[in-house]
This record gives sequence, structure tokens and C-alpha cells, in this order.
Amino acid sequence: MTTATRARRVPVGRTAALAPLDVEAVRATVHKILKPAPRTVLDAADLKTTIADLTAHLGVLMPIAADRHPALVASVGRRLEYDPPDAARYPVCARRWAEESARSANQLLDLATAHAKTLRRNTGVAEL
Repeated sequence: MTTATRARRVPVGRTAALAPLDVEAVRATVHKILKPAPRTVLDAADLKTTIADLTAHLGVLMPIAADRHPALVASVGRRLEYDPPDAARYPVCARRWAEESARSANQLLDLATAHAKTLRRNTGVAEL
């Protein structure tokens, strides 16, 4: 395990996020990987940057969603224990890694924001 890998590893039992959650930034990164604009191809540098962004987003989301879906958080934590594929040497593998990480980030984001969505949906509903 490299020093960079150890630095970005997030303990599964962590209860506080490493940074504030930027929902729009997470959504934009996920969208960039899973729903690219037509005929858009990410070059190796863009893919490497996107992978770094996804890794950072996952590090923020994991502690927030840990109590809601421990198995998913543990799975993502195991994936983050290893360096992602090199986008220049293995572009297809790096793309697949990014797609899987984007799906995980999307799931964790849904878990992290579920309470806020429920409150927003129920605003204005009188309690009995």
C-alpha cells in the first residue's frame, strides 16, 4: 500500500465526514462519468482528475452513510484500499473503475441525503 493510498483510506467506523458534503459537486462528477455528453471522450488526464474527485467524494460520503448501509460502505472502503488503474496505461480499466465508483457515490449520496429529502417532501404536512 502506497503512502497516497494510506492517506486517502477512510476507516469504515468513522462517524464524521472529512469535509463538508457538496451535493452538486458529487452529482456533477457522477454525471460526467455515467451520463457523458454525446461523443465526449475523457482523455487520460480528465479521467485521472475525475477518479481523484470520485475518491474524494467517496471519502466524504462514507462516514455520513456508514450507519445506513454498512455493507456498501465496507465494500467501497475495500475498493479504496487499492490505487485505481492508471488512466494512461489502462484507460478501459480506469473507466470501469470510475463507473463503479460513480455508481457507489450515487448510492451513498442518496443514503446521505435521504433524511433531507423526506423532510422536504413532508414540509407543510400537519402532524396529528
